[in-house]
Amino acid sequence: MAQQDHLSIPETEDRLCAKCESIRMDQMRSPEGYPHQPTFLALKRSAEAGCRLCGFFCISLEQGVDADRSLDLTLLSDQYPGYPLLLRAREVALDRIILFFNEEYVSRTEDGLPIHHDLPPGWDQGLENPLGYLDIFALPGDAPSLETPISGRPLPSTAGDSAQDFETVKRWLAECTGTHSLCPKHHADAPLPKRVIDVGPMGGSQEPRLILTDSKQFHGHLYATLSHCWGGTLPLSTKSDTLQHRMEGISMASLPKTFREAVIIVRELGLRFLWIGSLCIIQDSAKDWEEQSALMGDIYRGGYINIAAKAAATSAVGCFIPREPEPEPCRVPCGTPTEFMYVRSPSYKVEDIENTPLDTRGWVLQERILSPRIIHYGAQQLYWECISSTQRQDGKYFNDFINFEEEVGLVPIGNFKQTLGLYSPTDPLLYEEYQGELSGVMDDSAIERCLHMDQWYHTVMDYTRRNLTYQSDKLAAVAGVAKAFKQERGYRYLAGLWEEDLVRGIMWWISDEKSSQIITDGLPSWSWARHSGEIAFLVSPGRETLAKVTDISYEHMGKFGQVTGAKLRLEGPLVKARYRHSEAKANLVREDGTAIGYARFDEPVSRPADGDELVCCVLSRYVEGWAFALVLHKTDGQTEAYKRIGS
Repeated sequence: MAQQDHLSIPETEDRLCAKCESIRMDQMRSPEGYPHQPTFLALKRSAEAGCRLCGFFCISLEQGVDADRSLDLTLLSDQYPGYPLLLRAREVALDRIILFFNEEYVSRTEDGLPIHHDLPPGWDQGLENPLGYLDIFALPGDAPSLETPISGRPLPSTAGDSAQDFETVKRWLAECTGTHSLCPKHHADAPLPKRVIDVGPMGGSQEPRLILTDSKQFHGHLYATLSHCWGGTLPLSTKSDTLQHRMEGISMASLPKTFREAVIIVRELGLRFLWIGSLCIIQDSAKDWEEQSALMGDIYRGGYINIAAKAAATSAVGCFIPREPEPEPCRVPCGTPTEFMYVRSPSYKVEDIENTPLDTRGWVLQERILSPRIIHYGAQQLYWECISSTQRQDGKYFNDFINFEEEVGLVPIGNFKQTLGLYSPTDPLLYEEYQGELSGVMDDSAIERCLHMDQWYHTVMDYTRRNLTYQSDKLAAVAGVAKAFKQERGYRYLAGLWEEDLVRGIMWWISDEKSSQIITDGLPSWSWARHSGEIAFLVSPGRETLAKVTDISYEHMGKFGQVTGAKLRLEGPLVKARYRHSEAKANLVREDGTAIGYARFDEPVSRPADGDELVCCVLSRYVEGWAFALVLHKTDGQTEAYKRIGS
């Protein structure tokens, strides 16, 4: 057996029933799934009799895939006792056993006639909608990891700071820079940011210091960037009165843990320079902040590698997180008496890499999209993300919390960094989907623009669920992405939207109007960036646009897409309505009281009084018969001038 510096691996076989002892990976990979226990009751009895793996299966089914799809297992015990349990290995990455029940079973009457039984109502079954799962892994070097091959691996016990961890990062980095054609190469004349931290040589013989890179001697050098959570208070920073002191030297002892460990990582990778926002931007200089924050996207895009402190809620937590011990897995024979696969206990939850403390920060989204390659320091392991690939130490999918249609390999898993197509061509499969929906409605260039814009709207939805320390940064914190998108696509940007797709761009709503508020009166009422809170867009291509923009006027203000004096002239169907206070399906009615639809308002104070007259401008109509409209209120003192108050 291969030697491992990971979790405690059982040296003796677990007690297993005959069904579990006979499990074979090649059988679980069959399209129909591998028949396990004939009924749920049989599974329960086997677990009660001491089969550890059947016990794991029972726990997984009790937990359900998620909170919305937990099962009433008493139905399988009482009303629907005959459904056999089926097992299926995830096809694309052999790292998971998926559990589901056969969609029907046949019993016999006393006369031998067949009775066909259907599953309980509402139980979506089959490989696309399993009812539970268990993670599996093999030890590196063992036959199951080489011949099957099982791609899952044990979670590391080291905190990301061991020699083995650094070798893993270096291997990922060398693979990216040496073999990935999509990943950008470093240019010899590329300038460094205005200020960077010189971390000193690998051995630590020199303390870090802030340097000003205003001479050509610094061109062509590689630098790393850091993404981290401030934690509500400003971490160690550079201000006007400490600038000279920072340039003379910064003791390692004075650095917060995340900064200190980022310096160690940069040294271990053989790099010399590191960019950290709070140290490289003068925090009490409005001029320096505006200048450097406008370049933030370029700084992250030009970095050689980004270090993401995923699990650290503050700068005091660090990159190197002590690992929680993993419960002992279940060892299952795999082919021969000396070959094993290991089934992870369902009581142990693998972290969701997309929902970490770092993912709550608004600024981090553009840092992640624009950085060409990232090493994520998570709570349980290291993760790699570049434009061409994603990897993790346990051999699983990078983001393992995806819908199960993708889990079984029916749909390719998308790379987060390809969200906006900034580094690679448009995904041909996604383009074909849009072409199928819109062919005959618009030409190919319009279809591609529709796809590009929907990618932008998805980015905005992700961005607005995150937090900003200062709401005034609403446009600034995504300006780097907008700049790159504009350079790549050539579209005209204003107030978080694009002139070429304004009708669809104003089809948004506030997810929680009770917590929403206007954060800047300078932006037009139809811009999502005017409001705090999470925004949702309609991004389905299957719709008919009924309105059009006939004129737009505005003046640019600042460097982040702000505008002033914006006026939008729309031409489209208008519907007069009255507001009726109701939490039911319809709060907009006609004069005769018949229902029109349900409106969501952009903030609590914009909700009209009961009986108020409103105007709805219909923007689009769907084949299902429903439509999307803006709810408008007449602007005082202006003829036929309105402001948006909801949708």
